[in-house]
Amino acid sequence: MATFDTSNQSFRRIMGNGVQYSVPRFQRDYAWSEEQWEDLWNDLTDPDRDAQHYMGYLVLQQGESPRHFSIIDGQQRLTTISIIIIAVLRRLKGLIDAGREPESNAKRLEALMGSFIGAVNPVSLQVNPKLSLNRNNDRYFDRFVCRLADMPLTHVNRSSRLLRDAVLFFEARLTQPTGEELAQFVETMIDALLFTTIEVGNDLNAYRVLETLNARGVQLSVPDLIKNFLFSMIDRADELHEAELDELETSWAEITSSLGKNEFPRFVRAEWNSRNVSASKFSLFKRIKREVVDRGSAHAYLNRLRSSVDVYAAIQEPTSELWNEPGFEGAPSYLEALKLFRIRQPDPLLLAAFSRFEPAEWTKVLGYIVVVSIRFKVIGRRPGNEQEPIYHRLAQEVSSGHLRSLRSMKVGLQSMHPTDDEFQADFNAFKLPTERSQKQARWLLAELERQSNPDLALASDELTLEHVLPKNPGEGWLDEFTGGSWRDFVPALGNMTLLAAGGNRDLGNAPFSRKREVFRTSSLSITRKAAEFEQWGPAAIRARQAWLGELACQRWKIQFD
Repeated sequence: MATFDTSNQSFRRIMGNGVQYSVPRFQRDYAWSEEQWEDLWNDLTDPDRDAQHYMGYLVLQQGESPRHFSIIDGQQRLTTISIIIIAVLRRLKGLIDAGREPESNAKRLEALMGSFIGAVNPVSLQVNPKLSLNRNNDRYFDRFVCRLADMPLTHVNRSSRLLRDAVLFFEARLTQPTGEELAQFVETMIDALLFTTIEVGNDLNAYRVLETLNARGVQLSVPDLIKNFLFSMIDRADELHEAELDELETSWAEITSSLGKNEFPRFVRAEWNSRNVSASKFSLFKRIKREVVDRGSAHAYLNRLRSSVDVYAAIQEPTSELWNEPGFEGAPSYLEALKLFRIRQPDPLLLAAFSRFEPAEWTKVLGYIVVVSIRFKVIGRRPGNEQEPIYHRLAQEVSSGHLRSLRSMKVGLQSMHPTDDEFQADFNAFKLPTERSQKQARWLLAELERQSNPDLALASDELTLEHVLPKNPGEGWLDEFTGGSWRDFVPALGNMTLLAAGGNRDLGNAPFSRKREVFRTSSLSITRKAAEFEQWGPAAIRARQAWLGELACQRWKIQFD
Protein backbone atom coordinates (compact mmCIF):
# COMPACT_ATOMS: atom_id res chain seq x y z
CA MET A 1 0.00 0.00 0.00
CA ALA A 2 1.34 3.43 -0.91
CA THR A 3 2.33 5.67 1.99
CA PHE A 4 3.15 9.35 1.92
CA ASP A 5 3.87 12.19 4.31
CA THR A 6 1.55 15.17 4.42
CA SER A 7 2.17 18.47 6.18
CA ASN A 8 1.27 22.14 5.94
CA GLN A 9 4.29 24.33 5.24
CA SER A 10 4.91 27.97 4.45
CA PHE A 11 6.91 28.98 1.40
CA ARG A 12 9.72 29.97 3.77
CA ARG A 13 9.97 26.41 5.12
CA ILE A 14 9.74 24.86 1.66
CA MET A 15 12.37 26.96 -0.10
CA GLY A 16 14.49 28.15 2.81
CA ASN A 17 15.48 24.73 4.13
CA GLY A 18 18.46 23.90 1.92
CA VAL A 19 16.48 21.52 -0.30
CA GLN A 20 16.60 21.69 -4.10
CA TYR A 21 13.55 21.15 -6.29
CA SER A 22 13.32 20.29 -9.95
CA VAL A 23 10.51 20.07 -12.44
CA PRO A 24 10.90 16.73 -14.27
CA ARG A 25 12.61 17.26 -17.59
CA PHE A 26 9.59 16.34 -19.68
CA GLN A 27 6.85 17.81 -17.51
CA ARG A 28 4.62 20.54 -18.84
CA ASP A 29 6.04 24.01 -19.56
CA TYR A 30 5.40 27.08 -17.47
CA ALA A 31 1.91 28.18 -18.48
CA TRP A 32 0.60 30.82 -16.09
CA SER A 33 -0.35 34.11 -17.69
CA GLU A 34 -1.68 37.50 -16.66
CA GLU A 35 -5.01 36.21 -15.37
CA GLN A 36 -3.32 33.92 -12.83
CA TRP A 37 -0.64 36.50 -11.99
CA GLU A 38 -3.30 39.12 -11.33
CA ASP A 39 -5.30 36.78 -9.09
CA LEU A 40 -2.24 35.88 -7.02
CA TRP A 41 -1.11 39.48 -6.73
CA ASN A 42 -4.55 40.60 -5.59
CA ASP A 43 -4.56 37.87 -2.97
CA LEU A 44 -1.16 39.01 -1.71
CA THR A 45 -1.97 42.71 -1.58
CA ASP A 46 -5.62 42.67 -0.48
CA PRO A 47 -5.73 44.81 2.69
CA ASP A 48 -8.52 42.59 4.08
CA ARG A 49 -6.63 39.35 3.46
CA ASP A 50 -6.13 36.74 6.15
CA ALA A 51 -2.73 36.35 7.73
CA GLN A 52 -2.16 33.23 5.64
CA HIS A 53 -3.14 32.40 2.07
CA TYR A 54 -3.64 28.75 1.15
CA MET A 55 -1.91 27.74 -2.10
CA GLY A 56 -3.17 24.15 -2.35
CA TYR A 57 -1.29 20.88 -2.77
CA LEU A 58 2.41 20.53 -3.55
CA VAL A 59 3.19 16.92 -4.51
CA LEU A 60 6.89 16.08 -4.26
CA GLN A 61 8.78 12.92 -5.17
CA GLN A 62 11.92 11.96 -3.26
CA GLY A 63 15.01 12.18 -5.46
CA GLU A 64 18.29 10.26 -5.30
CA SER A 65 19.43 12.44 -2.41
CA PRO A 66 17.34 13.32 0.66
CA ARG A 67 17.92 17.01 -0.16
CA HIS A 68 16.40 16.82 -3.62
CA PHE A 69 12.77 16.51 -4.70
CA SER A 70 11.01 16.41 -8.05
CA ILE A 71 7.81 18.43 -8.31
CA ILE A 72 4.96 16.17 -9.42
CA ASP A 73 2.33 18.88 -9.02
CA GLY A 74 2.57 22.52 -7.99
CA GLN A 75 5.29 23.76 -10.32
CA GLN A 76 3.25 26.68 -11.67
CA ARG A 77 2.65 28.12 -8.19
CA LEU A 78 6.16 27.49 -6.89
CA THR A 79 7.72 29.02 -10.02
CA THR A 80 5.49 32.09 -9.89
CA ILE A 81 6.26 32.84 -6.24
CA SER A 82 9.97 32.49 -7.01
CA ILE A 83 9.47 34.97 -9.86
CA ILE A 84 7.89 37.47 -7.45
CA ILE A 85 11.02 37.25 -5.28
CA ILE A 86 13.19 37.64 -8.39
CA ALA A 87 11.20 40.77 -9.29
CA VAL A 88 12.03 42.13 -5.82
CA LEU A 89 15.71 41.27 -6.36
CA ARG A 90 15.68 43.17 -9.65
CA ARG A 91 14.23 46.19 -7.85
CA LEU A 92 16.94 45.93 -5.19
CA LYS A 93 19.58 45.71 -7.92
CA GLY A 94 18.13 48.87 -9.45
CA LEU A 95 18.41 50.68 -6.12
CA ILE A 96 22.04 49.53 -5.77
CA ASP A 97 22.89 50.70 -9.28
CA ALA A 98 21.27 54.05 -8.47
CA GLY A 99 23.46 54.46 -5.37
CA ARG A 100 20.58 54.20 -2.89
CA GLU A 101 21.83 52.45 0.26
CA PRO A 102 24.05 50.25 -1.91
CA GLU A 103 25.71 48.34 0.95
CA SER A 104 22.49 47.59 2.86
CA ASN A 105 20.58 46.69 -0.28
CA ALA A 106 23.42 44.47 -1.51
CA LYS A 107 23.21 42.53 1.77
CA ARG A 108 19.44 42.24 1.39
CA LEU A 109 19.81 41.04 -2.20
CA GLU A 110 22.44 38.46 -1.23
CA ALA A 111 20.38 37.18 1.72
CA LEU A 112 17.15 36.81 -0.26
CA MET A 113 18.95 35.33 -3.25
CA GLY A 114 20.77 32.73 -1.16
CA SER A 115 17.71 31.78 0.89
CA PHE A 116 15.07 31.44 -1.81
CA ILE A 117 16.58 31.50 -5.33
CA GLY A 118 20.04 29.98 -5.05
CA ALA A 119 23.53 30.63 -3.75
CA VAL A 120 25.96 32.48 -6.02
CA ASN A 121 29.23 30.68 -6.76
CA PRO A 122 31.97 33.18 -5.84
CA VAL A 123 34.20 32.09 -8.73
CA SER A 124 31.83 31.65 -11.67
CA LEU A 125 29.16 33.98 -10.25
CA GLN A 126 26.64 31.41 -11.41
CA VAL A 127 23.56 30.72 -9.31
CA ASN A 128 23.15 27.19 -7.99
CA PRO A 129 19.37 27.26 -8.22
CA LYS A 130 16.99 25.96 -5.60
CA LEU A 131 14.41 25.47 -8.35
CA SER A 132 15.15 23.96 -11.77
CA LEU A 133 12.52 23.89 -14.51
CA ASN A 134 11.89 21.50 -17.39
CA ARG A 135 13.95 21.16 -20.55
CA ASN A 136 12.07 23.90 -22.40
CA ASN A 137 12.28 26.50 -19.61
CA ASP A 138 15.30 25.81 -17.43
CA ARG A 139 18.01 27.37 -19.58
CA TYR A 140 16.16 30.69 -19.85
CA PHE A 141 15.11 30.62 -16.19
CA ASP A 142 18.62 29.89 -14.94
CA ARG A 143 20.66 31.98 -17.39
CA PHE A 144 18.55 35.13 -17.50
CA VAL A 145 15.81 35.18 -14.86
CA CYS A 146 17.66 33.88 -11.79
CA ARG A 147 20.84 35.81 -12.63
CA LEU A 148 18.88 39.08 -12.86
CA ALA A 149 20.23 39.55 -16.38
CA ASP A 150 18.62 41.22 -19.37
CA MET A 151 15.91 38.87 -20.62
CA PRO A 152 15.98 38.51 -24.43
CA LEU A 153 12.89 38.19 -26.61
CA THR A 154 14.48 36.73 -29.72
CA HIS A 155 14.74 32.97 -30.23
CA VAL A 156 12.61 32.39 -27.14
CA ASN A 157 9.82 29.82 -26.91
CA ARG A 158 6.36 30.80 -25.76
CA SER A 159 6.66 29.45 -22.22
CA SER A 160 10.03 31.16 -21.64
CA ARG A 161 8.46 34.39 -22.85
CA LEU A 162 5.82 33.88 -20.16
CA LEU A 163 8.61 33.67 -17.57
CA ARG A 164 9.95 37.01 -18.77
CA ASP A 165 6.49 38.58 -18.86
CA ALA A 166 5.80 37.37 -15.33
CA VAL A 167 8.97 39.01 -14.00
CA LEU A 168 8.06 42.32 -15.67
CA PHE A 169 4.43 42.05 -14.50
CA PHE A 170 5.37 41.76 -10.83
CA GLU A 171 8.29 44.17 -11.04
CA ALA A 172 5.93 46.86 -12.33
CA ARG A 173 3.64 46.34 -9.32
CA LEU A 174 6.34 46.61 -6.68
CA THR A 175 5.93 50.24 -5.64
CA GLN A 176 7.86 50.09 -2.35
CA PRO A 177 10.43 52.92 -2.52
CA THR A 178 13.12 51.47 -0.24
CA GLY A 179 15.06 48.23 0.02
CA GLU A 180 13.84 47.74 3.57
CA GLU A 181 10.20 47.85 2.46
CA LEU A 182 10.88 45.52 -0.46
CA ALA A 183 12.57 43.02 1.86
CA GLN A 184 9.70 43.30 4.33
CA PHE A 185 7.23 42.53 1.53
CA VAL A 186 9.09 39.28 0.81
CA GLU A 187 9.32 38.37 4.50
CA THR A 188 5.58 38.83 4.93
CA MET A 189 4.74 36.94 1.74
CA ILE A 190 6.86 33.86 2.38
CA ASP A 191 5.27 33.35 5.78
CA ALA A 192 1.75 34.01 4.51
CA LEU A 193 1.75 31.50 1.63
CA LEU A 194 0.80 28.06 2.92
CA PHE A 195 1.00 24.75 1.00
CA THR A 196 -0.08 21.24 1.85
CA THR A 197 3.04 19.28 0.89
CA ILE A 198 2.79 15.59 0.05
CA GLU A 199 6.11 13.74 -0.11
CA VAL A 200 6.26 10.33 -1.78
CA GLY A 201 9.17 7.96 -2.10
CA ASN A 202 8.91 6.79 -5.72
CA ASP A 203 6.91 7.28 -8.88
CA LEU A 204 4.61 4.32 -8.25
CA ASN A 205 3.52 5.94 -5.01
CA ALA A 206 3.28 9.24 -6.83
CA TYR A 207 0.81 7.73 -9.28
CA ARG A 208 -1.30 6.43 -6.41
CA VAL A 209 -1.22 9.82 -4.73
CA LEU A 210 -2.45 11.45 -7.93
CA GLU A 211 -5.30 8.96 -8.22
CA THR A 212 -6.21 9.39 -4.54
CA LEU A 213 -6.26 13.16 -4.74
CA ASN A 214 -8.16 13.13 -8.04
CA ALA A 215 -10.81 10.96 -6.39
CA ARG A 216 -11.13 13.67 -3.73
CA GLY A 217 -11.66 16.36 -6.33
CA VAL A 218 -8.08 17.66 -6.53
CA GLN A 219 -7.29 17.37 -10.23
CA LEU A 220 -3.64 16.48 -10.73
CA SER A 221 -1.92 15.30 -13.88
CA VAL A 222 -1.66 11.57 -14.52
CA PRO A 223 -0.56 12.23 -18.15
CA ASP A 224 2.48 14.15 -16.89
CA LEU A 225 3.56 11.26 -14.70
CA ILE A 226 3.38 8.70 -17.50
CA LYS A 227 4.99 11.07 -19.99
CA ASN A 228 7.90 11.77 -17.65
CA PHE A 229 8.51 8.05 -17.17
CA LEU A 230 8.37 7.16 -20.87
CA PHE A 231 10.50 10.08 -22.03
CA SER A 232 13.08 9.53 -19.31
CA MET A 233 13.43 5.90 -20.45
CA ILE A 234 13.85 6.99 -24.07
CA ASP A 235 16.41 9.65 -23.16
CA ARG A 236 17.97 7.86 -20.20
CA ALA A 237 21.51 8.84 -21.20
CA ASP A 238 20.56 12.43 -22.14
CA GLU A 239 21.84 11.72 -25.64
CA LEU A 240 18.87 12.67 -27.82
CA HIS A 241 19.09 15.75 -30.01
CA GLU A 242 16.58 18.53 -29.52
CA ALA A 243 14.95 17.64 -32.84
CA GLU A 244 14.33 14.09 -31.60
CA LEU A 245 12.92 15.38 -28.33
CA ASP A 246 10.68 17.79 -30.22
CA GLU A 247 9.40 14.88 -32.29
CA LEU A 248 8.61 12.99 -29.09
CA GLU A 249 6.78 16.03 -27.74
CA THR A 250 4.77 16.23 -30.96
CA SER A 251 3.84 12.55 -30.71
CA TRP A 252 2.73 13.02 -27.12
CA ALA A 253 0.70 16.09 -28.01
CA GLU A 254 -1.06 14.08 -30.72
CA ILE A 255 -2.04 11.50 -28.11
CA THR A 256 -3.21 13.86 -25.40
CA SER A 257 -4.95 16.36 -27.69
CA SER A 258 -7.43 13.67 -28.71
CA LEU A 259 -8.51 13.23 -25.10
CA GLY A 260 -9.43 15.37 -22.16
CA LYS A 261 -7.25 15.38 -19.05
CA ASN A 262 -9.69 13.17 -17.17
CA GLU A 263 -10.09 10.76 -20.11
CA PHE A 264 -6.40 10.02 -20.50
CA PRO A 265 -6.06 7.66 -17.49
CA ARG A 266 -9.10 5.71 -18.72
CA PHE A 267 -7.52 5.41 -22.16
CA VAL A 268 -4.18 4.16 -20.81
CA ARG A 269 -5.93 1.52 -18.73
CA ALA A 270 -8.25 0.47 -21.57
CA GLU A 271 -5.31 0.15 -23.98
CA TRP A 272 -3.35 -1.94 -21.48
CA ASN A 273 -6.30 -4.18 -20.63
CA SER A 274 -7.05 -4.69 -24.32
CA ARG A 275 -3.93 -6.88 -24.63
CA ASN A 276 -2.77 -7.85 -21.13
CA VAL A 277 -4.00 -9.48 -17.96
CA SER A 278 -6.37 -7.00 -16.33
CA ALA A 279 -4.76 -4.24 -14.27
CA SER A 280 -6.57 -2.03 -11.78
CA LYS A 281 -5.98 1.70 -11.97
CA PHE A 282 -3.70 1.45 -8.94
CA SER A 283 -1.58 -1.44 -10.26
CA LEU A 284 -1.45 -0.10 -13.82
CA PHE A 285 1.64 2.09 -13.56
CA LYS A 286 3.57 -0.68 -11.84
CA ARG A 287 2.66 -3.02 -14.70
CA ILE A 288 3.68 -0.46 -17.31
CA LYS A 289 7.06 -0.09 -15.62
CA ARG A 290 7.58 -3.84 -15.86
CA GLU A 291 6.98 -3.74 -19.61
CA VAL A 292 8.87 -0.54 -20.36
CA VAL A 293 12.45 -1.24 -19.31
CA ASP A 294 14.55 0.47 -21.98
CA ARG A 295 14.43 2.85 -24.93
CA GLY A 296 13.09 0.25 -27.36
CA SER A 297 10.21 -0.86 -25.18
CA ALA A 298 9.37 2.76 -24.34
CA HIS A 299 9.17 3.62 -28.04
CA ALA A 300 7.05 0.52 -28.65
CA TYR A 301 4.64 1.45 -25.88
CA LEU A 302 4.41 5.05 -27.08
CA ASN A 303 3.64 3.81 -30.59
CA ARG A 304 0.88 1.56 -29.24
CA LEU A 305 -0.70 4.51 -27.47
CA ARG A 306 -0.47 6.59 -30.62
CA SER A 307 -2.02 3.88 -32.81
CA SER A 308 -4.91 3.28 -30.40
CA VAL A 309 -5.87 6.77 -29.29
CA ASP A 310 -7.90 7.79 -32.35
CA VAL A 311 -10.01 4.63 -32.20
CA TYR A 312 -10.51 5.05 -28.46
CA ALA A 313 -11.54 8.69 -28.90
CA ALA A 314 -13.97 7.70 -31.67
CA ILE A 315 -15.55 5.05 -29.43
CA GLN A 316 -16.34 7.82 -26.97
CA GLU A 317 -17.75 10.07 -29.71
CA PRO A 318 -20.60 8.60 -31.82
CA THR A 319 -20.38 11.47 -34.33
CA SER A 320 -16.73 10.78 -35.19
CA GLU A 321 -15.93 10.79 -38.90
CA LEU A 322 -14.48 7.30 -38.48
CA TRP A 323 -17.98 5.85 -38.41
CA ASN A 324 -18.67 7.22 -41.89
CA GLU A 325 -16.34 4.57 -43.30
CA PRO A 326 -17.92 1.55 -45.06
CA GLY A 327 -18.89 -1.29 -42.73
CA PHE A 328 -19.60 0.89 -39.71
CA GLU A 329 -23.26 1.49 -40.55
CA GLY A 330 -25.17 1.27 -37.27
CA ALA A 331 -22.12 1.93 -35.10
CA PRO A 332 -23.09 5.53 -34.19
CA SER A 333 -26.47 4.49 -32.76
CA TYR A 334 -24.87 1.67 -30.77
CA LEU A 335 -22.19 4.00 -29.41
CA GLU A 336 -24.84 6.58 -28.55
CA ALA A 337 -26.56 3.95 -26.41
CA LEU A 338 -23.35 3.10 -24.54
CA LYS A 339 -22.66 6.79 -23.98
CA LEU A 340 -26.22 7.47 -22.79
CA PHE A 341 -26.04 4.74 -20.16
CA ARG A 342 -22.39 5.44 -19.26
CA ILE A 343 -21.21 1.97 -20.25
CA ARG A 344 -17.39 2.00 -20.21
CA GLN A 345 -16.51 -1.58 -19.26
CA PRO A 346 -16.37 -2.84 -22.91
CA ASP A 347 -13.74 -0.30 -24.04
CA PRO A 348 -10.76 -2.73 -23.91
CA LEU A 349 -12.66 -5.35 -25.92
CA LEU A 350 -13.76 -2.78 -28.51
CA LEU A 351 -10.14 -1.61 -28.87
CA ALA A 352 -8.82 -5.15 -29.25
CA ALA A 353 -11.52 -6.17 -31.72
CA PHE A 354 -11.04 -3.08 -33.88
CA SER A 355 -7.67 -4.27 -35.16
CA ARG A 356 -8.69 -7.93 -35.52
CA PHE A 357 -12.19 -7.81 -37.05
CA GLU A 358 -13.43 -6.34 -40.31
CA PRO A 359 -15.55 -3.16 -39.90
CA ALA A 360 -18.88 -4.95 -40.45
CA GLU A 361 -17.91 -7.68 -37.97
CA TRP A 362 -16.70 -5.12 -35.44
CA THR A 363 -20.04 -3.34 -35.71
CA LYS A 364 -21.81 -6.63 -34.99
CA VAL A 365 -19.61 -7.11 -31.92
CA LEU A 366 -20.61 -3.61 -30.83
CA GLY A 367 -24.26 -4.56 -31.29
CA TYR A 368 -23.81 -7.67 -29.13
CA ILE A 369 -22.25 -5.49 -26.43
CA VAL A 370 -25.24 -3.14 -26.48
CA VAL A 371 -27.58 -6.12 -26.06
CA VAL A 372 -25.75 -7.56 -23.05
CA SER A 373 -25.35 -4.05 -21.58
CA ILE A 374 -29.10 -3.47 -21.73
CA ARG A 375 -29.97 -6.91 -20.39
CA PHE A 376 -27.27 -7.24 -17.75
CA LYS A 377 -26.55 -3.71 -16.51
CA VAL A 378 -29.24 -1.24 -17.57
CA ILE A 379 -32.37 -3.30 -16.93
CA GLY A 380 -30.84 -5.96 -14.66
CA ARG A 381 -29.01 -3.36 -12.53
CA ARG A 382 -26.16 -5.81 -12.06
CA PRO A 383 -22.85 -4.20 -11.04
CA GLY A 384 -20.45 -3.21 -13.78
CA ASN A 385 -17.48 -4.71 -11.94
CA GLU A 386 -18.93 -8.15 -12.66
CA GLN A 387 -18.62 -7.41 -16.38
CA GLU A 388 -15.08 -6.00 -16.38
CA PRO A 389 -13.20 -9.31 -15.94
CA ILE A 390 -15.23 -10.89 -18.74
CA TYR A 391 -14.58 -8.05 -21.18
CA HIS A 392 -10.88 -8.00 -20.28
CA ARG A 393 -10.52 -11.76 -20.76
CA LEU A 394 -12.23 -11.58 -24.14
CA ALA A 395 -10.00 -8.65 -25.13
CA GLN A 396 -6.88 -10.68 -24.31
CA GLU A 397 -8.21 -13.63 -26.31
CA VAL A 398 -8.85 -11.35 -29.29
CA SER A 399 -5.41 -9.71 -29.05
CA SER A 400 -3.66 -13.06 -28.78
CA GLY A 401 -5.52 -14.40 -31.82
CA HIS A 402 -7.38 -17.12 -29.93
CA LEU A 403 -10.79 -15.50 -30.44
CA ARG A 404 -11.35 -14.84 -34.13
CA SER A 405 -15.02 -15.40 -35.00
CA LEU A 406 -18.35 -13.79 -34.22
CA ARG A 407 -19.61 -17.16 -33.02
CA SER A 408 -16.81 -17.37 -30.45
CA MET A 409 -17.51 -13.79 -29.42
CA LYS A 410 -21.17 -14.60 -28.76
CA VAL A 411 -20.17 -17.60 -26.67
CA GLY A 412 -17.83 -15.39 -24.65
CA LEU A 413 -20.59 -12.85 -23.98
CA GLN A 414 -23.26 -15.41 -23.09
CA SER A 415 -22.68 -15.27 -19.33
CA MET A 416 -23.72 -11.59 -19.43
CA HIS A 417 -26.90 -12.36 -21.39
CA PRO A 418 -29.70 -13.14 -18.89
CA THR A 419 -32.32 -15.58 -20.16
CA ASP A 420 -35.62 -14.22 -21.45
CA ASP A 421 -37.35 -15.24 -18.21
CA GLU A 422 -34.70 -13.48 -16.12
CA PHE A 423 -34.80 -10.42 -18.37
CA GLN A 424 -38.60 -10.28 -18.26
CA ALA A 425 -38.55 -10.43 -14.46
CA ASP A 426 -35.91 -7.67 -14.33
CA PHE A 427 -37.91 -5.57 -16.77
CA ASN A 428 -41.15 -5.93 -14.81
CA ALA A 429 -39.44 -4.31 -11.81
CA PHE A 430 -37.52 -1.67 -13.79
CA LYS A 431 -37.88 2.00 -12.79
CA LEU A 432 -36.22 5.26 -13.79
CA PRO A 433 -36.66 7.50 -10.76
CA THR A 434 -34.49 10.56 -11.44
CA GLU A 435 -34.88 13.54 -13.73
CA ARG A 436 -31.52 12.67 -15.29
CA SER A 437 -33.04 9.38 -16.44
CA GLN A 438 -35.65 10.98 -18.68
CA LYS A 439 -33.46 10.84 -21.77
CA GLN A 440 -32.72 7.19 -21.06
CA ALA A 441 -36.45 6.43 -20.73
CA ARG A 442 -37.14 8.18 -24.03
CA TRP A 443 -34.44 6.12 -25.77
CA LEU A 444 -35.69 2.82 -24.34
CA LEU A 445 -39.27 3.53 -25.34
CA ALA A 446 -38.24 4.63 -28.83
CA GLU A 447 -36.32 1.36 -29.28
CA LEU A 448 -39.34 -0.63 -28.12
CA GLU A 449 -41.53 1.29 -30.56
CA ARG A 450 -39.13 0.37 -33.37
CA GLN A 451 -39.50 -3.26 -32.33
CA SER A 452 -43.30 -3.06 -32.25
CA ASN A 453 -43.69 -0.91 -35.34
CA PRO A 454 -40.58 -1.36 -37.55
CA ASP A 455 -42.13 0.32 -40.59
CA LEU A 456 -42.65 3.64 -38.79
CA ALA A 457 -40.07 6.35 -39.49
CA LEU A 458 -39.16 7.45 -35.98
CA ALA A 459 -37.07 10.50 -35.09
CA SER A 460 -36.27 10.22 -31.39
CA ASP A 461 -35.41 13.90 -31.04
CA GLU A 462 -38.95 14.81 -32.10
CA LEU A 463 -40.53 12.84 -29.26
CA THR A 464 -41.28 13.87 -25.70
CA LEU A 465 -41.69 11.72 -22.63
CA GLU A 466 -45.13 11.58 -21.04
CA HIS A 467 -45.87 10.19 -17.59
CA VAL A 468 -49.37 8.78 -17.81
CA LEU A 469 -49.79 8.99 -14.05
CA PRO A 470 -48.36 12.50 -13.51
CA LYS A 471 -45.43 13.11 -11.21
CA ASN A 472 -47.66 15.52 -9.29
CA PRO A 473 -51.16 14.06 -9.75
CA GLY A 474 -54.25 16.14 -9.12
CA GLU A 475 -57.65 15.13 -7.80
CA GLY A 476 -59.17 12.01 -9.31
CA TRP A 477 -55.84 10.41 -10.17
CA LEU A 478 -55.33 8.68 -6.84
CA ASP A 479 -58.61 6.78 -6.65
CA GLU A 480 -56.91 3.69 -8.11
CA PHE A 481 -54.04 3.73 -5.59
CA THR A 482 -53.83 2.87 -1.90
CA GLY A 483 -52.40 5.56 0.35
CA GLY A 484 -49.12 6.85 -1.05
CA SER A 485 -48.48 3.83 -3.26
CA TRP A 486 -48.86 5.98 -6.39
CA ARG A 487 -45.32 7.27 -5.83
CA ASP A 488 -43.94 3.77 -6.51
CA PHE A 489 -45.62 3.66 -9.91
CA VAL A 490 -44.69 7.08 -11.31
CA PRO A 491 -41.08 6.05 -12.25
CA ALA A 492 -42.14 2.66 -13.68
CA LEU A 493 -41.38 2.42 -17.41
CA GLY A 494 -44.90 1.02 -17.88
CA ASN A 495 -46.21 4.41 -16.72
CA MET A 496 -44.29 6.27 -19.44
CA THR A 497 -44.96 6.73 -23.11
CA LEU A 498 -43.96 8.92 -26.04
CA LEU A 499 -45.74 11.77 -27.78
CA ALA A 500 -44.85 14.04 -30.65
CA ALA A 501 -42.98 17.12 -29.43
CA GLY A 502 -45.41 19.54 -27.84
CA GLY A 503 -48.13 16.94 -27.69
CA ASN A 504 -48.15 16.74 -23.91
CA ARG A 505 -48.08 20.43 -23.15
CA ASP A 506 -51.84 20.57 -22.80
CA LEU A 507 -52.16 17.18 -21.08
CA GLY A 508 -50.16 17.79 -17.91
CA ASN A 509 -52.33 16.62 -15.02
CA ALA A 510 -55.38 16.05 -17.20
CA PRO A 511 -57.50 13.06 -16.17
CA PHE A 512 -56.79 9.70 -17.75
CA SER A 513 -59.99 9.85 -19.79
CA ARG A 514 -58.64 12.90 -21.63
CA LYS A 515 -55.14 11.45 -22.06
CA ARG A 516 -56.66 8.21 -23.30
CA GLU A 517 -58.34 10.00 -26.21
CA VAL A 518 -55.00 11.54 -27.23
CA PHE A 519 -53.16 8.23 -26.88
CA ARG A 520 -55.77 6.42 -29.00
CA THR A 521 -54.96 8.57 -32.06
CA SER A 522 -51.17 8.33 -31.71
CA SER A 523 -49.07 6.88 -34.52
CA LEU A 524 -47.00 5.07 -31.87
CA SER A 525 -48.13 1.57 -30.95
CA ILE A 526 -46.69 1.74 -27.43
CA THR A 527 -48.78 4.87 -26.81
CA ARG A 528 -51.93 3.37 -28.30
CA LYS A 529 -51.39 0.41 -25.97
CA ALA A 530 -51.92 2.69 -22.97
CA ALA A 531 -55.32 3.67 -24.39
CA GLU A 532 -56.52 0.06 -24.21
CA PHE A 533 -57.01 0.33 -20.45
CA GLU A 534 -60.28 1.67 -18.98
CA GLN A 535 -58.58 2.87 -15.80
CA TRP A 536 -54.98 3.74 -15.03
CA GLY A 537 -53.91 2.09 -11.81
CA PRO A 538 -51.42 -0.50 -10.54
CA ALA A 539 -52.88 -3.34 -12.62
CA ALA A 540 -52.76 -1.34 -15.85
CA ILE A 541 -49.20 -0.14 -15.26
CA ARG A 542 -47.97 -3.65 -14.44
CA ALA A 543 -49.72 -5.14 -17.46
CA ARG A 544 -48.31 -2.54 -19.86
CA GLN A 545 -44.82 -2.90 -18.40
CA ALA A 546 -45.00 -6.67 -18.87
CA TRP A 547 -46.03 -6.11 -22.51
CA LEU A 548 -43.09 -3.74 -22.98
CA GLY A 549 -40.88 -6.41 -21.43
CA GLU A 550 -41.97 -8.88 -24.10
CA LEU A 551 -40.92 -6.37 -26.75
CA ALA A 552 -37.62 -5.86 -24.93
CA CYS A 553 -36.89 -9.59 -24.99
CA GLN A 554 -37.17 -9.44 -28.78
CA ARG A 555 -35.38 -6.11 -29.24
CA TRP A 556 -32.28 -6.90 -27.18
CA LYS A 557 -31.45 -10.52 -27.88
CA ILE A 558 -28.47 -12.46 -29.17
CA GLN A 559 -29.29 -15.65 -31.05
CA PHE A 560 -26.93 -18.32 -29.75
CA ASP A 561 -26.32 -21.39 -31.90
